[in-house]
Parts: sequence; structure tokens; C-alpha cells
Amino acid sequence: MTSVSAIINGYKRPANVDQIILSLLNQSHKLEHIYVWWNDPVSASLCKYGKHVETIVSSVNLGVWPRFSFALNCNTDFIVIFDDDTIPGLRWVENCVQHQHLGLLGTIGLIYQNRFRYMDHVRHGWANPNLSPTLVDIVGHSWFFRREWLSSYFRELRPCKGFDFFGEDMHFSYSLQKYLGVSTYVPPHPPGQYDLWGSLNGQLGTDEHAISMDPQAYTKWDIPFKYYLDKGFRLLCES
Repeated sequence: MTSVSAIINGYKRPANVDQIILSLLNQSHKLEHIYVWWNDPVSASLCKYGKHVETIVSSVNLGVWPRFSFALNCNTDFIVIFDDDTIPGLRWVENCVQHQHLGLLGTIGLIYQNRFRYMDHVRHGWANPNLSPTLVDIVGHSWFFRREWLSSYFRELRPCKGFDFFGEDMHFSYSLQKYLGVSTYVPPHPPGQYDLWGSLNGQLGTDEHAISMDPQAYTKWDIPFKYYLDKGFRLLCES
């Protein structure tokens, strides 16, 4: 059976993380390992871990990139990473395994309409259900990928400043496209078949801890968007 490890990125949402862990323990495709990368020690102390969960606790909030570097420690064929506002359906991992041949997979995909603004995009996945696999520019909220693809992720390092909380999703799709010719997809999210979905409650991502709730967030996302376009990231709208 295809072996898969899961990593959850946690920050001040212990109740969410408990729900994600519960879903992962009950997936139709069983996971080899479940890890939680905590960017907040206080929240980590509040979470009710089971015996099948390993934790890594940072004394400071290192942002959105460390979960991908920690993935280098996994020894399974595939790795799936979750934001802490992303509770998957019980067949999400199975859904990804069935579509593993396509490329990088995620539960929300963006197709940009032009190369001028990050927010000019169309979403597919849990926010806009798709009946069949959908080719997109980038994915977020959950990432399913071959372990060996991490070698392309770290072929180029992010800028030292200004990118701590942005750009890791663009970086992955850009790196896979550039170095391996691998594309990015959203697997099917059929309406009403919630077990197959990668995220069951998008409202969890609208609390006070959500980066997207920062009034300046969308302007800040334009920075990595332009950065990777300038480095050669090819958008579907330009194909």
C-alpha cells in the first residue's frame, strides 16, 4: 500500500488541531505517521494528542515554511500537509492517492486571470466544487506530494526577509514546474460527497488568527506573486 505521512501546521488553534487529528486517525487510507509542527507552545500544551501523534514545538512563530523543511524527516512515499484551519474528509488521503499520478495536489486551487494581481483568480476545490481533477496554478490549505519532490522545493531558497508568512504555496508549484515539469491539480470535490473533500469547514479560516483576515494581506500576497512570476513561473492564462 502507498505509504503516507501527515504534517499539521499548528498556531493558536488547538481545538482545530484535535479535529484534524481525529480525521486523520480515521482516514480510509491509513497513515504511517502523524506529526504536528507547533508555532505556539501554549496552544501545543492544550491539544489532546493520541499515542499515534508526534509533536514538534517551536518557541517562536516561524511562519508557514518550517512544515516543508520538517517533511524532509518523513520516510514515506508521500506526504500530506495541512493548515490548522483545514479538516479533511475521511477519504481525502484516499482521493489524493488515487490521483497521485497527476502532480502536486491540494484542496483549494487558484487559477490566475492575469499576472498583475494575486487576487484576480478563480478558485476550485472545497470553495467551488469540481467533478473532475482540475489543473490550477497553485494549491493551498492542504498539499499532497511525493517525498522526493522536496529536493526541488529546496533547490532555491526563499528571500531572507518579508516572506515568513507568505509564498510557500507559490514556491512549491513554481519549483515543481521549473525543475521537474510537474503540474498542480485539485482532485475531485464532488458536490455533497464530503468524505472526498480536503476541507470541510472553510469558516475555520476566518478567525482572528487567519493571515487572510489582515487588511493588508492581499497586498502582501502580491509581493511573492510578482517575485515568482519574475523568476519565470508560467501561469495557465499565459499558456
